[in-house]
Amino acid sequence: MSKKIKKISKAAAIVFMVSLFTLTLLATSTADLYVDADTWGWADEYIRYAINEELMGSTDESELIFNANAAVTREMFICVLYRFADEPAAIGICSFTDADPEAYYYTALRWAQQHGIARGRGDGTFGVGDTITRAEAAAFLYRYGDFTGYDIDMGSVATLDTFTDIEGIAEWAVEPLSWACSHGLMIGVGGGKIDPNGGLTRAQLATLLYRLDDIFVDY
Repeated sequence: MSKKIKKISKAAAIVFMVSLFTLTLLATSTADLYVDADTWGWADEYIRYAINEELMGSTDESELIFNANAAVTREMFICVLYRFADEPAAIGICSFTDADPEAYYYTALRWAQQHGIARGRGDGTFGVGDTITRAEAAAFLYRYGDFTGYDIDMGSVATLDTFTDIEGIAEWAVEPLSWACSHGLMIGVGGGKIDPNGGLTRAQLATLLYRLDDIFVDY
């Protein structure tokens, strides 16, 4: 009888430890497992949102590294936006000449082109591999907002007058940047600059996603 009781007690202890371990994992945010979490600084809240919502993940295959200051390519941006949209069905083909049908980004790019969100370089290419600029990011989000039914009132162009580098804004970028700044999606990079032609970082992308969700979802 005592051996049976010991076996039951041991089994119960194992079940308890497994349950405790499971509860511990559930209580731990996925973002807490990233080895570079202590480097996220000002973007910590936004990066945690992007990770926990499974919009963005690790840039390393062997360990969890977010790489907050790494540049975002144009196709990566579209992929993340596609996830934000809950990965809807994509039909037809992608006509960009530099898009690889076997690549991870193809379905997302096909969806984005189909709905007028993604536009190319004018020479038939999309610009796969190119770092996306902040102005281009604003344009993609502006078109996504139009497609989704968000408020795409351009806002006041005068909003851009508060930045000291507005002379660097291309004509095509005035409308989307005015919209993004008027609604609080973009607030500049410090020093009074909007940095329209600067490359977008992963931390900045996470921030845009957080604000897009906060400002427009269930608008």
